[in-house]
Amino acid sequence: MTVIVSPPVPKTDQRFDDWMYLFWKRVFEAIADGGGGGSLGPFTDHSVILADSSSTIASLASLGTTTTVLHGNPSDDPSWGPVSLSADVAGNLPVTNLNDGIDADSSTVWYGDGTWRVPGPPSSLYLTTINYIQNSRFQVRNNAEQASVDFATSAPYSQHVRRWYGYCEDAGFRTEAATGADFSYIAIKRYSGSSQAPVRLVQIFDTEDSIPLSNTVNKAVVIRIGKKNTSSNIDSVNLIVTKNSAVNESLDDYLTDSWNDPEQILNATPFVNEYLNYSSYYLDFGTVKQLAVEVQVTFGASVDAVNDEVWISYILLNDGIGATYMDSKSLAVAKQECNRYYQELELYLTDSFISVPINMRAVPSITLGDAAAFTTTGTTKDALIIKVNSSGDNGIHTVYLDCEL
Repeated sequence: MTVIVSPPVPKTDQRFDDWMYLFWKRVFEAIADGGGGGSLGPFTDHSVILADSSSTIASLASLGTTTTVLHGNPSDDPSWGPVSLSADVAGNLPVTNLNDGIDADSSTVWYGDGTWRVPGPPSSLYLTTINYIQNSRFQVRNNAEQASVDFATSAPYSQHVRRWYGYCEDAGFRTEAATGADFSYIAIKRYSGSSQAPVRLVQIFDTEDSIPLSNTVNKAVVIRIGKKNTSSNIDSVNLIVTKNSAVNESLDDYLTDSWNDPEQILNATPFVNEYLNYSSYYLDFGTVKQLAVEVQVTFGASVDAVNDEVWISYILLNDGIGATYMDSKSLAVAKQECNRYYQELELYLTDSFISVPINMRAVPSITLGDAAAFTTTGTTKDALIIKVNSSGDNGIHTVYLDCEL
């Protein structure tokens, strides 16, 4: 409704307050008769006022609800209704509107539990990938009861599962694995103290391992990782892949940053919460003669000796971007390959040399599981030649062979 009232033009000798009185009198008279013959109302209390003709006004009969909005209508009264995601919404919703965008990046999607996470692979990829990393499911050290293995604070470094070695500059950290070859993860645990020193679990590929990887692109490294629960104090987790153009340099040199020509080709931060989640990353290897794959964990300033654990289900290096739910190699095959780097033998030794056939990648370092003195003069990567130094030590001994770089 439009009401136009022309104010009277005052004469020069008319008082100003008389002029204002006449102006507002005419305005109120116009409103009282409906703007020139029209009507006002009826109205609904608290409702929206609208024009219902060219000369009258009324209000919407409905007040709507707290979950509806007013939708326009070019041929009738507007009406209340819910927001339609297909008809009413356009453009991109800012990621900060969902959990404040925490952990959101180009590799994550929004999950139904209210978190941003890297998605797991589609089921069609589960049987099409090839694993290059040995013992990538952290299969058990052997099939007997598993003891915890502390992270070494200096060389020689502890082997935590076959071909995976650990180091931390401070004590108080270990890995734990349960009995049985089908256990689903290895736990990296801060079991005492409050150190926040990086805890490093590493596998080294020598030149022979790395030949299939040189000058390849679009390989994917996949990690399935999580923490024990919401009480676990984890500052950071990094997945690091480093290549080297030098030949067969040692684990010790890698851990002390003494490789001759290293180049990091991946330093990623996998998504870690109280579930085991997948994170996948493309790799472009270029020329490579040696490779290191490392998981580095830093625990938080708060301490919980029971719950400060990171669980790793597997690390795979695959063709494409998918993740196999199970290692594509059987335990028997993986064990044989890993045994070229590490073996545990039960041998009857005497103070005379015996020769035992072995199949190692290189001449192994040898230790016995007790304090007996022994000699291994003449051992090669294919034959263990060994004796104890005293006839008093004749008998069964646990012999460990290790030729990790």
